[in-house]
Amino acid sequence: HGNNTDLLAPKAIAEAPQEMVFVECGEAFCAAIGKDGTLYTWGKNKVGELGLEGMSVFAQESEPTALERDECFKGKGIQHIACGVQHCVAVAEDGRVYIWGAAGFSHHTPARLNPLSPPSLPAERRVVRVA
Repeated sequence: HGNNTDLLAPKAIAEAPQEMVFVECGEAFCAAIGKDGTLYTWGKNKVGELGLEGMSVFAQESEPTALERDECFKGKGIQHIACGVQHCVAVAEDGRVYIWGAAGFSHHTPARLNPLSPPSLPAERRVVRVA
């Protein structure tokens, strides 16, 4: 929910920029895919888990913030997202897989990380989901 208070009941996201079709949560952050494929993140950004610049122990976004498609995902929308404790893995519309956040002792954001090479699959198959 984007701040440091505990909630005992569900709370609506007051400023959702569009209808969200999929939501995933990490340890202290969330990611959601909008109806048009835009990826939004919010919560703590300690090690780059939001995919945004400004990583620090105190960095956080209280409202869903869009990751730039052109800068982060080669202009493609996101079709699936999975979050770990402090990292994210996303699949773009073209099947490319992106990962950012804590990676052992190094930290990455999508703008500084090339997409992972897609696995070798028959031409009629591609990555559509990650876990």
